[in-house]
Amino acid sequence: MANGQKATIRDVAKRAGVAVSTASRALSHGSASKATREKVFRAAGELNFVPNPAARQLMSGRSNIVAIAIPEHTDFIFRDMFVAGILGELSRAFSERRMLPFLALTELQDTESLERLLRDSSADGVVVLSFHYSRQLAQVFHDFDKPTVFIGRPFPRMRYPYVDVDNEGAAYCAAELLVERGRRNIGIIAGPDDRHRSSALWGV
Repeated sequence: MANGQKATIRDVAKRAGVAVSTASRALSHGSASKATREKVFRAAGELNFVPNPAARQLMSGRSNIVAIAIPEHTDFIFRDMFVAGILGELSRAFSERRMLPFLALTELQDTESLERLLRDSSADGVVVLSFHYSRQLAQVFHDFDKPTVFIGRPFPRMRYPYVDVDNEGAAYCAAELLVERGRRNIGIIAGPDDRHRSSALWGV
């Protein structure tokens, strides 16, 4: 926002092209269509909108806000089917528990903005998706000092709980199948070096 002002629910509604009441329902997982909810969440992410948790905290001492930190380009987040699917499942799971997900979207190297977003959101915890390792980014989550869960295995020196598939076991099974089918020249497509590697195999 201009002049350092924080975005409001009215700003989010205007960006999404919906009424303020509609934006509020979408963000709180009330009655709103999937298309409307996606528009509102996209607008909230682009504006770095942080819900005001004051009333909730006065009653319970908790904000019931969970940050979802995705240090990627916004275009990638909403075009990648895997990330979009994970966001949908997280949104559903948090909604069932009456918790509000807050998208903390920043560019890969903008650790200062991410640190500020996590701090100002008063989130009770954070889910980290599509993590690209850097010392500065790792420090942000260390300093956050609240429950932190990674989707995808973090680097060995980062001791956080995580949810992941058995990448090594899957790669072994894939290579074994290729060998059984007579393939001998086996190639691999690896992920970026700053992430724990997932890969795809092919053989001829």
